[in-house]
Amino acid sequence: MERRRLPRYKAWISCSVSVHATGKGAGSKQILGHTHDLNREAVAIILPSNQTYGVDPGSIGSTAKITLALPEGYLTMPCSLLRHEPRGAEGNLVVFSIDGQNEQYREHLASLAVVAED
Repeated sequence: MERRRLPRYKAWISCSVSVHATGKGAGSKQILGHTHDLNREAVAIILPSNQTYGVDPGSIGSTAKITLALPEGYLTMPCSLLRHEPRGAEGNLVVFSIDGQNEQYREHLASLAVVAED
């Protein structure tokens, strides 16, 4: 997917990311973070910088579930990891493509203002 080909929406939404852990005692673990910005096909999330929690550049394409705490209620969506970028003290910017269509998500985007492109 070409970056920034769709309108972006700036929004700070609390969220959790469930990633599949690999190795001994593998299972799903949830990481708390917040959104950086959104578009119709992807969600950029800031995760804590003290760990990458198994989300690293080598796991591009891996699947995850994102739960957004929207004003209308919680929304869980299946996603795929597109990009991971360390941001120092700010945290790790992790971008996920949204797998499939979700009407509740699209309705929420419609309520937000588009971010002006640089």
